[in-house]
Amino acid sequence: MTEQVSGMVGFGFGPIQAGLFCQAFRRHYAEEIITVVDIQDQLVEQLQVNAAFSCNVANTEGCKKNTCTNVQAYNSRTPSHRQCLIEALLIARVVSTALPSTACYDGDETSPAALIAEACKQRLTPLIILLGENHHDAAGVLRHALSKRGVQHDAVVCINTVIGKMSGIRPAEKGLIPIYPSSKKAFLVEAGDHCFCQSGSSFYPEWQIGDDLTPFNALKLYGHNAAHFALALLAAHYGGGAACMAEIDSALLADLRTLMISSIGPALRAEYPIAHHLFTEEGFITYTDDLIARMVAPALDDEISRIIRDLPRKLAWNDRLIGAIRLLHKHNKPADFLYSALRKAIAYTNEDPITFLYSCWQNDIDVQGDDAQLIIRVLQ
Repeated sequence: MTEQVSGMVGFGFGPIQAGLFCQAFRRHYAEEIITVVDIQDQLVEQLQVNAAFSCNVANTEGCKKNTCTNVQAYNSRTPSHRQCLIEALLIARVVSTALPSTACYDGDETSPAALIAEACKQRLTPLIILLGENHHDAAGVLRHALSKRGVQHDAVVCINTVIGKMSGIRPAEKGLIPIYPSSKKAFLVEAGDHCFCQSGSSFYPEWQIGDDLTPFNALKLYGHNAAHFALALLAAHYGGGAACMAEIDSALLADLRTLMISSIGPALRAEYPIAHHLFTEEGFITYTDDLIARMVAPALDDEISRIIRDLPRKLAWNDRLIGAIRLLHKHNKPADFLYSALRKAIAYTNEDPITFLYSCWQNDIDVQGDDAQLIIRVLQ
């Protein structure tokens, strides 16, 4: 016996849900209902009234407006909405999550895990779930939460993703179309999916890359994220200082390109010798040139102040900048560009450098070991 499946359910409604997951589903299933779940009352109410939302899609040539129709929205904290959500999950082709973190998966009866578990009691076919959170094993986290609620392993197919799509929320001005007609906010995402996912389902074969996403997580974190963060830190101080990425001086971009091609690319290939075009010299050069063009696209209007915020998290031992420096150390590649960016980051804090860095790294390193040499070099 089989069941009729239709539609998608997306938990967490922001630029990635709207501009990546919903758009991908709409490309494949033009007429089916998209159900989005959020806890913002006004947002949900307006999405219900309009049965649609809009996104702005930026590329190197400009910005295109994209409106997605046949949309329904629910607030999981509203009791009357929860039954509607369970009914949507009962027949959904796919579920996607784009939440602040994997910590949002489980909780009370309003949580995604609780709602999915309730639907799985009645579903006849496995529920495919694409996980958009920035975690190396989001699938494992959700499977654990579901198993505690009695969901059998074969009742769900949880799939990790690596998302390199730049996006944000902007004021609905400068020609940007708002999320809904009366909103003062607009979703802005870059063109292209820039997403990898594990194999294991029939969904979005163009994203599937294999079972092990570890090399692609590293490519995103120590390639894309490290380059983006370091470039923004240095651009804020270079010359008269830039306010947005589109204003960055070409000489700084040339230095970043050298870092990527001469240091980060070779280090990633040495660390992950896999058979994929992004992990070849030629493929990485193409990736680098495309990434730099995307980062400074005027239509994306990416503010430097946004990129360099939350320094303690972004300077953690395993995060983008320090992690990339450590990778380059391991494979004996120059990291001067990244060290310059790190010095600028420390200068922003107005704190004692050693105290600040130890506070970022206190849970991760033994300061009496070889890693202490990194701290010394950073401060020279």
